[in-house]
Amino acid sequence: MVKSKSLQSNGRQRGEEARRHLIEAGIEAFGIHGYEAASTRSIVEKAGVNLGAIPYYFKNKEGLYHAVAEHIAVHLDEPEINAAIARIALKTKSPSLSKEQALVLVRELFEAFMTTLLSTDRSELWIRFIFRELMEPSSVFDILYEKVVRKTINPCAALISKILDKPKDDPECTVRAFSLFGQILIFRMMKQVTLKSLNWDTFDGDRLELVRNVIHQQVDDALRTQIKS
Repeated sequence: MVKSKSLQSNGRQRGEEARRHLIEAGIEAFGIHGYEAASTRSIVEKAGVNLGAIPYYFKNKEGLYHAVAEHIAVHLDEPEINAAIARIALKTKSPSLSKEQALVLVRELFEAFMTTLLSTDRSELWIRFIFRELMEPSSVFDILYEKVVRKTINPCAALISKILDKPKDDPECTVRAFSLFGQILIFRMMKQVTLKSLNWDTFDGDRLELVRNVIHQQVDDALRTQIKS
């Protein structure tokens, strides 16, 4: 009986490893080639499993694609962003939240977002997968939209609504939120272009600090005029 349990445990462990290897190989294949062009044969070869592993663990190629999207969405839960979002959710409920306090919270959110997107070693393939899916939506669009986009844009729009004295669902608040976040995303989406233009090899140290300071200043300038008005 003990031997049987040990065999079952080993089998589960091998199964979990095979599933993980397929997801990792899927991230690479889908991130580089997209869903249609990614070959299931190349995925299983990269994962080191047989061709029947995809239907066994995920039913089909689309099932693996969904698993990859879920994996990325779950593991993009960065503590700094989550902590900033939690503080914003709590403070935006208060009618006494001032415009200056709202601006401070916007800065906190952007700082956490910049740290996650620019200074961590998050796989370039993850970012490719996300941007490809958001630009060319498929069946996993809603997974990434709900768990990656909305959770960041909505809190920012809520703070901007406080600064503008507008309802949270006013389109201008969301447009401004996307516009401001675009200043960070451009450095990620066009990372190699910006690095080459600056003759840098990476964003770190004083270089990252310069990018942070410029973005913070531009966000400040864009919203502080609304406070003064």
